Amino acid sequence: MQKYLQERNEITFDKIFNQKIGFLLFKDFCLNEINEAVPQVKFYEEIKEYEKLENEEDRLCRSRQIYDTYIMKELLSCSHPFSKQAVEHVQSHLSKKQVTSTLFQPYIEEICESLRGNIFQKFMERYETSCMYIPFFERHT
Repeated sequence: MQKYLQERNEITFDKIFNQKIGFLLFKDFCLNEINEAVPQVKFYEEIKEYEKLENEEDRLCRSRQIYDTYIMKELLSCSHPFSKQAVEHVQSHLSKKQVTSTLFQPYIEEICESLRGNIFQKFMERYETSCMYIPFFERHT
């Protein structure tokens, strides 16, 4: 089964992370075993909740909360692990009150990139057996 899935490129970060059960297993792993990943996973979930908001007023309020909690706080402590371009993108749009559902997209990309490497490798080592069946079962149930 593992060889079958590997040959079809089914055991990748994107395939697992973008499936509900795969994300939940990965999130559980990060929250309980990899301390450095906890802020990124929580930030990712906040952004995903923000993206679901349909009302512009709700998005404006929520975008400010996300900005203050996950961006400004880190900038002030000089520990912001994301690019200057991502910060400028969000700041520029917030200053103009342009709060589209894709406002935090640069952060989604950078969060995924940071989780994709060493953290995902540790996850795969820990959950190799259960992860290799996730894409197969979700597609065939």
